[in-house]
Amino acid sequence: MPYGNMGYTNKYREAGTYGQSQSEIEAGALVRTAAKMNEAKKNYDNDKNAFYEALTRNRKLWAILVSNINEPNNGMSHDLRQNLANLAYFIFKQTIKLMAGNDIKGVDVLIEINMNVAKGLTSDRLKNKQEGNTEDQPVSAGPATESFNGDF
Repeated sequence: MPYGNMGYTNKYREAGTYGQSQSEIEAGALVRTAAKMNEAKKNYDNDKNAFYEALTRNRKLWAILVSNINEPNNGMSHDLRQNLANLAYFIFKQTIKLMAGNDIKGVDVLIEINMNVAKGLTSDRLKNKQEGNTEDQPVSAGPATESFNGDF
């Protein structure tokens, strides 16, 4: 009978996001993914596969982030939805370009985008707190947060 981690790892991951807002969870996922891409870039000569895995991870993360931009009750303005869609399109295009070639310098722009979006998500959260706006309530679990547990 294989014992493995018997599911405890997932419980610890869930506990790590309990009480965080959706913005905080998304920002954390963006930062962790940027760090993975940066590390993979540094080790590209020794482990190209890790580089491609980091790019794939980032592409999947962005697919999750933009998956609800057309939902009617997502609270995003038309301009914000359009900007996110444009960023995602650029990221997908840049990822394909990086995976097809040997020029790893292009990953820097993906890292920078992740870090800037994460910064924006956390600064919006702080701004909302200072203004007494509680729209971005803490979440414990659900479909959106579960997407960011585990791999992200």
